[in-house]
Amino acid sequence: MIKMEKLPGLMIFWTALLIMGVCYIKPLRAAQTDSKMPGKNSPGQQRLVNRPKVEYKAQGSRDPFRPLVTEKKISAAAAPEPDKMLPNFTVQGVVWGGVFPQAIINNQVVKKGDMLGEAKVIEIGKEGVTVLFANQEYTLSPSVVSGQQPAVK
Repeated sequence: MIKMEKLPGLMIFWTALLIMGVCYIKPLRAAQTDSKMPGKNSPGQQRLVNRPKVEYKAQGSRDPFRPLVTEKKISAAAAPEPDKMLPNFTVQGVVWGGVFPQAIINNQVVKKGDMLGEAKVIEIGKEGVTVLFANQEYTLSPSVVSGQQPAVK
C-alpha cells in the first residue's frame, strides 16, 4: 500500500513522465508519417538529385595575386617640358593629421585631388603639399612664419 505522504510526489513524477512522453512521441509520429508520404525517402531508399555540372575556367581572368594598380615609370617621352615651369605657389597653412587633410595655397583651400591651375594636389602631409605638374611631382613646403605678424585689416 502507498503511504499518503508519498502520494503527491508520485503524482508529480507520473505527470511529468506523461508530459515528456507526449512531447517525445508527437515528433516521432510526425517523422514516421512524413517518410511514408509519396516522394519522401524511406531509410533504405536513395533518391537521385540532378545537379548542373559546373566548370571553372580561368582563361581571360585577372591574376588575384597581382596588384590592381601598378606604378608606371615616366618615360623620356613623358618627361616634363623645359618651357613649362611650376607656377609660384605659396603654402600658407596645412591641416594634415585628420581624416580630411587640407591646405591653404595662394589663399585657396584645397584637398587631395583638387586642381590648382594645371597642377593636381596629390598628397597633403606634415612636410608639405605634393602636387603633380607636367608629369613631375613637386613638394611645396609651408612657408615658415616666425614672430608676430601685423593684423590683417
